Amino acid sequence: MTTPEPPPEAILIRRVRQARRISTADAARAAGISKPWWSMIESGTSTRHGVTKPVTAKPEVLASMAAVIGLSAERMREVRPDAADIMDEAAELSGTASASIPKMGVRGRGTTTPPEESPVMLPRLVAENWHDANVRVVWSLNTSEESRLALIRRLLGLPDENGGQLRSSGLGSRA
Repeated sequence: MTTPEPPPEAILIRRVRQARRISTADAARAAGISKPWWSMIESGTSTRHGVTKPVTAKPEVLASMAAVIGLSAERMREVRPDAADIMDEAAELSGTASASIPKMGVRGRGTTTPPEESPVMLPRLVAENWHDANVRVVWSLNTSEESRLALIRRLLGLPDENGGQLRSSGLGSRA
């Protein structure tokens, strides 16, 4: 049996990551996913007990991966419009053109574990909600920490710093 071709989004992510000379380990850490999961998404397959199966990442995970490597929503839209929509919505909430490369060095061991052993200390709100892919996408935006925290509070449906309730436009809304 031959190994199936990776899906177009996997090929695009791998090419951009390699062109930017970002290691799989660094990219996975910054995206908050494990290195094996990043590799499976890039290859489009998972092999367990000698059985190879196709792998398709959720759009939130792809949006986070794209943000980490600096892949634009426009390019992502060519292969996975659902992930591009998440990137666009995160950018709209932040007032930036698109998500961009976050600070590298943030370490995580999978999507539910917040970064540990990081030279950059994460705010408590971010660390406590690191399991939410949308929080990771917003945290990766190229905007001020204050803006990102305000967006995350909005995303989670939490009151703003003045005690008022913010309404989300739908991205992870709990309203």
